[in-house]
Amino acid sequence: MTLSQMRYVLAVAKTGSFRSAASSLFVSEANISKQIKALENELGIFIFNRQSNCSILTGDGQKIIPYFNELLANAAFIEENFSSKYKVDLKFSVSSQHYTFVAIAFSKLVNQFTKDKYHFSLYYEQTIDILRSVQSNRSELGVIIVNCEKIHNFERLFKSYGLKFYSLFQKKVRVFLSSKHPLAEKKTLMVKDLEPYPCIVYAQDEETPNSMMEEVMYFKKFPSKVLFINDLNVSFELILNSLAYDIGTGLLTDDMLGMVNSVVLEDGPDIQIGYLIKEGKKLSPFGKEYIELLETTIEQMRKNSEL
Repeated sequence: MTLSQMRYVLAVAKTGSFRSAASSLFVSEANISKQIKALENELGIFIFNRQSNCSILTGDGQKIIPYFNELLANAAFIEENFSSKYKVDLKFSVSSQHYTFVAIAFSKLVNQFTKDKYHFSLYYEQTIDILRSVQSNRSELGVIIVNCEKIHNFERLFKSYGLKFYSLFQKKVRVFLSSKHPLAEKKTLMVKDLEPYPCIVYAQDEETPNSMMEEVMYFKKFPSKVLFINDLNVSFELILNSLAYDIGTGLLTDDMLGMVNSVVLEDGPDIQIGYLIKEGKKLSPFGKEYIELLETTIEQMRKNSEL
């Protein structure tokens, strides 16, 4: 059984005759007939009922067509992604926790390239999956936030995955609130101030300890009111349309100004925003450019959060 035989079968099924199929594929009618007959003999079935002016799929033929379609699609995928003639030289990928500045910097990187072919990837992932993605080379780097009070625990964990963390900057953890929230106008907040309100938390898998979760790692104990999500846009909508809050960098985009407030969590820890790469590995030119764009994006958003 060959891919060519499958293509011939699909062509006859589509056009309704061996002659039309041969014409569409620029091969002889005799060759198509011979190849399909050989396939029928190999499988022990009849795929077509041959008539004088057309060919109609048999019951077995109708059943086998979807499998041929799937096999040919998979073959095309393999050729496109692994064959040297389709090789794409421009490849870059980033894994990250759920931060807007990561996507903004990624967009700026994409806008710099006008090549016909490139494969750039941005993965918003659970924390433990970021480590795995960088370790396995699925992503060149992983953007992550580290709780400074637990920095040694993080360093041991990163080392166990063969990764090294590079800090971009350090700041006090902040609370994201709707500008209409009862706490929005406060200069600073304490953890106890947040207790009456639901905390937005990005869901993690069972292997992820609380200390590695994106938000609750800033608390001594797990909040009593929790909204579990897995999408960055959902967090924004919940903040705008409810009394829920999110914990994180406090960095605001231009679109968030006037709608979301960023308030310092006074009894929360300092955090470091940085990136992970494999130990001993140097960043590619794409990686270096992305980090530069990430730094400028973060700096602009820092200015917004101070307005």
